[in-house]
Amino acid sequence: MAAIPQTDETLDDNVPDECEETCWPGSMFQTILDTGNKSHINWLLTTTLMKNIVNRYDAVIFGGAVRDLVLHDHNASTFYKISTRDKYDDATIYPELSDRFLVPTDIDFFMKKTHYDKFKSYIYRRGFYYAEEKKIDLTYINPLLAYGQYTLIKSEIIFVDKKNTKTYSIKLDTILCLGEVVIPQMDTDFSVNKLLMTRNGIVASNCEWSYKQILDHIHAKEAYCNSTISDRRYEKLQKKGWKLITNYSTFVFKLRTNEEEECCVICLDTLKLGELEITPRECKCKYSYCKSCLKYSLKSSQCLMCKQNMCENKKKCDILMYEKYQLLDK
Repeated sequence: MAAIPQTDETLDDNVPDECEETCWPGSMFQTILDTGNKSHINWLLTTTLMKNIVNRYDAVIFGGAVRDLVLHDHNASTFYKISTRDKYDDATIYPELSDRFLVPTDIDFFMKKTHYDKFKSYIYRRGFYYAEEKKIDLTYINPLLAYGQYTLIKSEIIFVDKKNTKTYSIKLDTILCLGEVVIPQMDTDFSVNKLLMTRNGIVASNCEWSYKQILDHIHAKEAYCNSTISDRRYEKLQKKGWKLITNYSTFVFKLRTNEEEECCVICLDTLKLGELEITPRECKCKYSYCKSCLKYSLKSSQCLMCKQNMCENKKKCDILMYEKYQLLDK
């Protein structure tokens, strides 16, 4: 588990907000509402809410909201370097930078349970309607957690523009921590979802990727993941235009480039140049499988040569991922 540095326990709900005049109901914000620019309005509401969640309540935002914030800012800053501000909202100008219009649709965050009532009160005062949809214990995701230590609340907040009779909604997945904000070990996810937004800024979570690597993945719109990821999450990001790269746990899937004669270790057929070649990843053995013999590797939980144990579940995940999406190792 990763502990998050805590700040002053005193929470002053009377502290003025960042961007008070432009992001919350007021004269300037009403002008923006009257334009009907949905992307701009959603951006101001969502990002100001994110800033206040971490600054006021020592919460930690994780996942897609932080990723989308970084991608939006990268595309926006790149656009301003090559074009003028008055063309920003024209989607036909530099369409390859269209993620400058990207707005997080939901916010996932950890918060101390004792802060949640004050947070809801703050939401109401800012003109949002609050609708709680579901409350569940986080042990349903990770059974290794102590029951009652983390509670997930799924909710929706809706801002109503009464003058123009329009509504703007934001989904919230709030994980309440019984004590200090300590992030538990969660299921494997994409590399681009490994950033945390805290009061001290955006940082990388404890993972195999460095902060710079994660930023590079986001800017290139390339997402790395393990083969154990769910189909739903995989296909969701794929539909958003991300190039997905799988880190297989037990096998290396590559097209054969070695012209030297070599045979499949099971059927002994000669492996041809350009055909799929599968080699073990967890041991140092150099033997290869052909595609049709890969299924036979599941008959043993050990390496065929050195007898090193190989997780059967990981092997199944690797094979299923390849069969569904035909993803090769880089």
